[in-house]
Amino acid sequence: MNAHTPDLDPTNADHTNAGHTNAGHTNDETVPSSRQTLEDTNAQRTRSPSHRGALVIGAAAALLMVSMLVVALTDPYRGKHRHKAPTPADGNAPIVGHIHGIAPAQQPVGQTHGRVLVGTHYGLFSVDTDGTVHRVGDSASDYMAITAAGPGRLVASGHPEPSDIDRPPNLGLIESRDGGVTWEPLSLDGAADFHALEHTPQRTWGIDSATGGLLTSTDDRIWDTVPSEPLLDLAADPRDADRVLGTAGDGRLLELDAATERELELNDAPRLAFIDWPTGNVLLGIAPDGVVWRSENGGEAWGELARTSGEPTAFSVIGDAWYAATSDGLFRGPVDPGGSDGVGGVGGIGAVEQVLAFTQ
Repeated sequence: MNAHTPDLDPTNADHTNAGHTNAGHTNDETVPSSRQTLEDTNAQRTRSPSHRGALVIGAAAALLMVSMLVVALTDPYRGKHRHKAPTPADGNAPIVGHIHGIAPAQQPVGQTHGRVLVGTHYGLFSVDTDGTVHRVGDSASDYMAITAAGPGRLVASGHPEPSDIDRPPNLGLIESRDGGVTWEPLSLDGAADFHALEHTPQRTWGIDSATGGLLTSTDDRIWDTVPSEPLLDLAADPRDADRVLGTAGDGRLLELDAATERELELNDAPRLAFIDWPTGNVLLGIAPDGVVWRSENGGEAWGELARTSGEPTAFSVIGDAWYAATSDGLFRGPVDPGGSDGVGGVGGIGAVEQVLAFTQ
């Protein structure tokens, strides 16, 4: 089955207006300054003189337009998914919406692997190997990014559920210590909307769609901005806390360093949409056409691992398996097709299971 390839180029002429190509990336008011905290953000808001209310409203409207433009330029699907929520083919399963994050889940009794969490537009759900879907917790927040952040800990970002009118529109960074059942705010509440998150024991990385910036923190509360072009996804180097790989809107793979602020392109990599770096030199990623690629030498050489269908929306390696979410559903396969795959006996080049099938 041929997969549709989305236009991942954020500089596509159909979506870039002359004079606004760099909007949101050069305006100091829209990009969190180095070492920005939530307190800094609130303090700046309270310093606006009340007699300039009209000017403040006008500036806020302009800022909103800039933020919307940044999201449009960095969103590979140009908002198409916002009006077409996929539904599991099983009519009795809950509507999950598009999947934008995949994370480890607490396994049921008697099971050692296979259940995962998926962050979606309609909340957080667990998915079993047989495709059984269950809502996790009571929240129907829009989870735009979620990742494991240590034993029993998750961090995420997105937007509050529509009924939660007391919360700001952006969740900033939130955390859960009970498998995603309950969440607490950590930082940048109301200021940041992370669409990708990566965590290592020493550092958390995030792509803030509200500003288009790459942010990083060593304590999940105080954040630094790392200069970069607009990115779609991240994979943190498990051996070097300062190094991260990012996919550009056109599929190029970039290496970025928080210490040196260096940005390099990995010219031998295939065009990739989403990536993960589970261990050592092993890298995996999914291309815009649904092909899953694997590198065994830190990204210097790549080989095709499997093929999925649909437009990719999320990708993650959990244990010995890779998981890919697309517009067609949720897929999984072995990271090492020649070894102990931990995927219920599925192995070999090209091995792939479709855990969930979506209908539009």
